[in-house]
Order: sequence, then structure tokens, then C-alpha cells
Amino acid sequence: MNGKIHDPTTIISEDELALHETSRIDSFCLINARGGAIIDSESVIHAGTHLVGNGAFEMGPRSVVTYNCVILTTTADLRYPSSSVVPKEHRHNITKKVTFGRETFVGSGSVIMPGVTLGDGACVAANSYVDEDVPEWSIRLPDGSLKDREISPDAEFESR
Repeated sequence: MNGKIHDPTTIISEDELALHETSRIDSFCLINARGGAIIDSESVIHAGTHLVGNGAFEMGPRSVVTYNCVILTTTADLRYPSSSVVPKEHRHNITKKVTFGRETFVGSGSVIMPGVTLGDGACVAANSYVDEDVPEWSIRLPDGSLKDREISPDAEFESR
């Protein structure tokens, strides 16, 4: 882990976090890296964002998660009792890897559920709830609809 982590931030299982030297995690974040977390080059997780659960997380290069987002790699399976007062042997969780491709963007206040993949160049608009994959070079809007991005993925990568 060589990148910048601003205080105060809480990292759970810090030895499982691979933070590229050119990447950053801002203040007031909670990062649970217990399932393995990779944050590639020139990427940033902004203040107030929580990475929660015991599943793996991978964030591609030049990606951004803006303020106060929640990325879940584990959630309760609501077909079963889920209260924290129910004994563990009677609760069931869903744990799946969350993957962000190259140059992805997640707008403030968004929630990303377990198993979601954001393709290269995918964008999630602010205050969106995402429980399905977002294809590359498209935008997920808060109402759940998709819109094609109006930039060329080839031009974006060629310009760098």
C-alpha cells in the first residue's frame, strides 16, 4: 500500500488493501478490505465513502468514487431473518465481488450492491442505486435507466 490515505479514515484488514502509489483515499472513509481491495493508478475515493462487506473490490485506473457513496460487497439475503439480534446461524448473507473498470465515475450518494461490475468508462449519476452491471461507456441514472455516453471510448484512451 503506497498511495495516500487521509486521516481520519478507518481501514479494516489493511494488509488486504492494494492502493497504487498514485491513488488516494480521502478523509472520513471506511474501507473494509477483508475480501481483498485493489485500487489501481490515479484513482480516488472521496470523503465519506464506505466500502462495506467481506467480498473483494477492484477499482480500475483513473476511476473516481465521489462523496458519501456506499459500496457493498456483502448484504443480507432478505429471504431469511436479517436482524443483528437473530443468531448468526439463522442469518444468510450474499457476498460478491464488486468491480470498476478503467475511467469509471460514481456520483455522490450512490449505493453499489454486491456483484456489480461497472464497465470501462461507465458513469453512475449521483444518488443512484445500482444492483445490475453498468455496460462500458454508459451512464446509469437515478431512475435505473441507462444512457449511452456521448464520448468515444477510443478518443478518451488515445488522449492520455
